[in-house]
Amino acid sequence: MKVSFYKNVDIEGEVSVSVEDIQAALAEAFPDEDAIKQRYGVTMFVNAVYQCLLGLTDKMIESISAKNRRIIVEKLSEQADRFKVDTGDRK
Repeated sequence: MKVSFYKNVDIEGEVSVSVEDIQAALAEAFPDEDAIKQRYGVTMFVNAVYQCLLGLTDKMIESISAKNRRIIVEKLSEQADRFKVDTGDRK
């Protein structure tokens, strides 16, 4: 018989994660040879990102400088364009 147990420990820390680290972790978690797992995993990951963005309050967003908010809008829009169906509606 196998028994698993977990103990929660509250710790606080900070870690730097690069884009390359995220890409490598996603490639490992969702291998190309398992298309169904990959499709599901990527969808869940994008949903998690969306939920994180929803968690930002207007006050938090307003605390970002106008210059940086413009950059964020530009970069998020570029990424959103990648999700458009290829029917000529991509920029």
